[in-house]
Amino acid sequence: MVSTLIDKHFQIHEASTADIPVLISHHRKMFEDIWKFRNIPLDSFKLDRMDSSYREKLSLELGSEMCKAWIIKQADLPVASGAISLSSMVPTPDDPSFHIAYVHSIFTENDCRKKGLADRIIKEIVEYCKSRRIGRIILHSSEAGWSVYLNNGFIVSNNVMSLNLSV
Repeated sequence: MVSTLIDKHFQIHEASTADIPVLISHHRKMFEDIWKFRNIPLDSFKLDRMDSSYREKLSLELGSEMCKAWIIKQADLPVASGAISLSSMVPTPDDPSFHIAYVHSIFTENDCRKKGLADRIIKEIVEYCKSRRIGRIILHSSEAGWSVYLNNGFIVSNNVMSLNLSV
């Protein structure tokens, strides 16, 4: 695992399958924070089911080109992480490629927030996508993440719709 020094306190590395427990923990904490902010009661059953599905996704995709994740550590303790899932979409006039990256699971531990760690992960994601000639990066953001994404050139799109089917 190659680790890059961000500053004298933090190092970033691309996650491997050995990092799956950290990524699952951060993913869960991200949703717990979002629900608390929105005054939605925490539902352990839903969170446990999500953890199980995320573990399966990462186990299948993290070692391939379908999913990439990064972890930032401080003194060998994971304090922030984030990931992308790679997919294909239809080409558009602005991007004739069919490759697309979906940003997900960006999380920073409370005591390390406001130190630019999420920003660093986004910059890593953008550089990765540029190096792979991936022309589109999309995401869904919580209220807490908006400034990070806007400061990195993301724009808000008002024409997205979704339908969640119970499966």
